[in-house]
Amino acid sequence: MNGIEPSLPGKTFLSRRHLPFDASDAVNWLSLRTVSHRIYVPVGRNAHIPVRSLASSIVAAVLDAVSVTGTAARAINLQILDLLDNSPRPLVYTVLAFLCLLPVLDLCAAAAWKYREGTVPAMEDNVIPQAVAAAGQEILPFPTKAGGTEQRTLTGKKLDELKDMCRDYGLFVSGNKSVLLDRLRVFSKKFCDDPTSCDPTHVRRRAHKGPRDGPKKSQPKQSAARRAAVIDTERVTERSKDTRTTDEIEDLLSWADRTRARLPYKPAQKNSPVPSAFQVASPPDRSLHDRMQELENRIAAITTLGAPGVGQWTSDASAVFTPAEYVVYDHTFESLHNFSDINLSFNPPGAAAWSPLSISDNLHITGSSTHPTAPSQSVNATVPTAPSCSSNASPTTASKASRSIHLGDGTAVTINDVSRITVPATSFAANIERLNQMWDDTSTHWKNDSVITIDNHAIALIYWPQIFKKTGLWSAHKSNWTEWKFLVERYRQGTPDEFWSTFRSDGGGKMSYTAICAALRKERKGGDKELAAKAREEYGDEFKVKFSYWDSKTNTQKVMSKASSIAKEYKRLKGL
Repeated sequence: MNGIEPSLPGKTFLSRRHLPFDASDAVNWLSLRTVSHRIYVPVGRNAHIPVRSLASSIVAAVLDAVSVTGTAARAINLQILDLLDNSPRPLVYTVLAFLCLLPVLDLCAAAAWKYREGTVPAMEDNVIPQAVAAAGQEILPFPTKAGGTEQRTLTGKKLDELKDMCRDYGLFVSGNKSVLLDRLRVFSKKFCDDPTSCDPTHVRRRAHKGPRDGPKKSQPKQSAARRAAVIDTERVTERSKDTRTTDEIEDLLSWADRTRARLPYKPAQKNSPVPSAFQVASPPDRSLHDRMQELENRIAAITTLGAPGVGQWTSDASAVFTPAEYVVYDHTFESLHNFSDINLSFNPPGAAAWSPLSISDNLHITGSSTHPTAPSQSVNATVPTAPSCSSNASPTTASKASRSIHLGDGTAVTINDVSRITVPATSFAANIERLNQMWDDTSTHWKNDSVITIDNHAIALIYWPQIFKKTGLWSAHKSNWTEWKFLVERYRQGTPDEFWSTFRSDGGGKMSYTAICAALRKERKGGDKELAAKAREEYGDEFKVKFSYWDSKTNTQKVMSKASSIAKEYKRLKGL
C-alpha cells in the first residue's frame, strides 16, 4: 500500500512493507506475498473490547498475510474462534501473543537469510513501524543530523512550524499547510525507501560568508566613485581645531620667511594696450586739430581765387561748412603731418550732378571742430584712409551703399541707404488684382501705386531684387516676392475669368491664395521635369558641358542634377 495507513481511534496498528522473496527463501517459514498486513491490538481506554473480536482481527490479518482469502479464510477464522471460545483464558492470551510475534519472527528470519547471503539489511527492515498514529495524531519517521531516525508528529502543527520542519530537511517552504504536509509525507516515505538520499547533513544550503560585523555598506554615488578613481584619495573630514604643536608652527613660519626672502613677490607687469584697427583715439591730439584747421583755411583760400562763379557758390547757404564730428584712426595721424600727401583738385562749376562736398566726407576725426571754417564746395580732398581689416563688407555697410534704379518712365532713383526703406507687412491673398497692378510700371495694369515710395515715386514690386539684393535684407522678402512673380505670370496668361475658372475649389468657389500657390508649384515642377528631359535629349553628349557649374566648395566642375536648375539654364540658352 502507498503512504501511511489512516489511524483508527483507540487502536495502534503496525504496518510493514515486505519485499518479494525468491523461491529459495525456504528459511522464511512464513512466506508473505502480499503488500502489507495489519494486526490491531487494543490499547488505552478501549482495552475492554471482547477477546473474540480481538482474536478475529488477528486471525484475519494472519490469513491475509498467507494469501488465504474468501470462503476459506472465513471458515478458518470461525474454527479458530470456536477453538478459542472453548479454551481457557490464559491459553487464548498465549495464542494471541504468539500471533502478534509472527511479524517479529518473520523479520528475524529475513535478516538471518540476508546476513547469510552477505547483504546488509535496508533501513526499512531495521525499523518495524513506519508510522504510528495514536489518539488521532500523525507521526512519521524523519532522519536526524546524527544519522539516526526520529519520530515527529504532524498533527496540530502551525504553518510556521511546518515551514521550519521543511527548512530542517532542505525542502521548499512555499504553499499552504496542505502543500507542506504532503511535502513532508513524501519526504518521509522517500527516507524510508532510501535513507541515504535524505541525510540532512548533505542538504545543499545557500552559500554565506558569515554574519556581518557592521551595517551593510551602501553603493557610493557615481560622482564619488569618479572622484575616488581620479584623485585616488579618501575624503577625510578635517577638524577645524589646530592640532599642531608649537614647534611645528614655529618651523613652518621660519620656512615661510626663508622662502619669501629667497623668492620675493614681483607684481606682474601690465603691458600697454595696443590699439586695434577698430579702436579710436581718445582724446585726439590738439595739434592735429590745428593742422586740420590750417588745411581747411588753405582750401578755402584756393576756392576764393579768381574762379568764375565763386560768389554764386559762396552765397549758397547750403555750401557753408558746418563743423562735424570726425573719426580718425591712429595710424592715419602720421600721414597728416606732411601736407604734400594731400591731393587737391579743382572742379569747375556747372556740373550736372554737383553737390556740396565737405572735408568731413573723407576725413574722419574724433572730436568736434569749434573753429569757424570757410566753405569748400568744389574741392575734393583726398586723404589717406585707414586700411580695411576685412575685404567683405558687412550687411550694414552694404545696405548703406548707394544704388540706382531706372523706373518705367525713365526716371532714375538713387538710394543711398537701403536700410532706411520701410516695407510694410503686405498680403495679396484677398486681392490678387491689386498684386497685378503693383507688379510692374511698364504694363497697362500699372496704377502708379505701390507699397514702397521713394522721393514721391511709387516703386513697382519688380524692382525689389535690384533694391534689396546684396544688402542682407533680401532673404526677408525673397520667398514672398518669388510667389508673387509666378502668380502674376499665371494671372496674365489669360483673362481674370479664365484664371478663376481654372483655380476653383471642390465646392465651386475660388481657391485660396495658399492653394493657388501650391498648385502653381506643382505645375512648375512638372514643367521643369519636361524641360530637363528635353534638354538631355536635345543636347546629348554636350549636356555635360552646357549644363555644368563650378562648385567652389570642392573646386570641381559638376553637372546639374536638379530639374529646376536645368530648366532655368535651358530657357537661358534658348532665350525663352
